[in-house]
Amino acid sequence: MVGAYLATPDRTVLYPIAGYHVPEGKLREFLETPIPIPGHRGAEEAFTLRAPAFTGNASEDLRVDREMLRRFPHRSTFFCPIVVKGEPVGALISIWWTAERHFTENELRLVEGISRQAALAVENARLHQDLRDKMEELQRTQSQLIQSAKLAALGELVANIAHEINNPLTSILGYAAFLRQRELPGPIAADLAIIEKEGLRARKIVRDLLDFARQREPKLEELDLKGIVQEMVGLLRRQAEVADVRIIERYSEPAAVVLADSGQLKQVFMNLLANGLDAMPHGGTLTVAVA
Repeated sequence: MVGAYLATPDRTVLYPIAGYHVPEGKLREFLETPIPIPGHRGAEEAFTLRAPAFTGNASEDLRVDREMLRRFPHRSTFFCPIVVKGEPVGALISIWWTAERHFTENELRLVEGISRQAALAVENARLHQDLRDKMEELQRTQSQLIQSAKLAALGELVANIAHEINNPLTSILGYAAFLRQRELPGPIAADLAIIEKEGLRARKIVRDLLDFARQREPKLEELDLKGIVQEMVGLLRRQAEVADVRIIERYSEPAAVVLADSGQLKQVFMNLLANGLDAMPHGGTLTVAVA
């Protein structure tokens, strides 16, 4: 029976990857039985010398692991390390169940040649896996760059739109302030107050959008999370109303103060709130708690 094994990175255990002439009754045990290298003197010797080790009488050879001999009672063993760039990465192990087997120099060279071919196959497989990993990493990086470019473009668009909205808002608030200085009938004055109040709220939303879209270096400062969360809730409140989502806010005392960058925290909470709304397309309740 012949088994091909790969070693763990720390070279303490060999795991089977393929077998040849494995008896049907031993196949499952072969596939599920790793070989510990420490304590298996034959394996340790072969790994240390980077050379084959063999015995013609396994039961009397103390280099053979007793547990392996119990699981696979055999007469002769041949252990040939698979060496890649000077380091053992696995092994080819042959056993003869009943025959006492010895090896000539030509046979040793033949098995070592097979081992070198196996080493090349292992190295090629690893190079292929490394290449695939690098390609996947490159694709992830490209996707992140594309997403970053989209976000940058979206931020620029939001800033432009906010500026366009800000101009007529300035006119509305200016005229409202001018009219408020005049004597007006009670109902009209009340309506004017509502116009001014809503105009100020709209201007605050525009300014929040500009601050949210602005690209700048992170700046750490002491922040009260309550104010930041309330600001983001305010930006999404109208969207929540349209989606039939009721927002419940709970803020504990004392203030929840953290050292952080306000712009980045706003992005985090905006994403969390927006995801919450997206998760309830048919309405619901969104509870926001800060403590």
